[in-house]
Amino acid sequence: METEKVFKTKTGYCHLLPDKIVLTRDGVIGNLASTIHGNHIYQSVVIYVALIGMLSWLMVKDYQKAYFFGVGFYAVIIVFLLYFIIRAIGYSVTPVIERSSIRQIVYKKAIPFLTRACFEVYFTDEKGRNKKRFIFLPGSLTNGEAISNEALELMRSEQLIP
Repeated sequence: METEKVFKTKTGYCHLLPDKIVLTRDGVIGNLASTIHGNHIYQSVVIYVALIGMLSWLMVKDYQKAYFFGVGFYAVIIVFLLYFIIRAIGYSVTPVIERSSIRQIVYKKAIPFLTRACFEVYFTDEKGRNKKRFIFLPGSLTNGEAISNEALELMRSEQLIP
């Protein structure tokens, strides 16, 4: 009797166990993701904040020179970065999600050669906060459509997606 089902993700594998979902990282992309993100999203937020600081400094310099196109350009980029920071507050990169804490899993189809298919896992963490975890699937260049279909069938067979 098989108690574990596995499918490939962008950075490794997703193991569907009877009581939890475990995401493991593998290969060069997985090692890079582990280095950049670790198990927290905060490392990415720190990079965004540093970029906002640098762009703000450049914006002030352009304002002093009365180069208003540059000021507007930097302001737009800063607004986008702030949007991504605010949006990232509810994200998680935890590698283990207890099935009992999962509220919903949504499958997002890929747009070939533009986006990757992914699962959005909505769950409650150990501190009782609502979080969202993305499980990105392989892209179009690495047989992504077939792997995405297989992953979707596994999630359905495990009754995680209706």
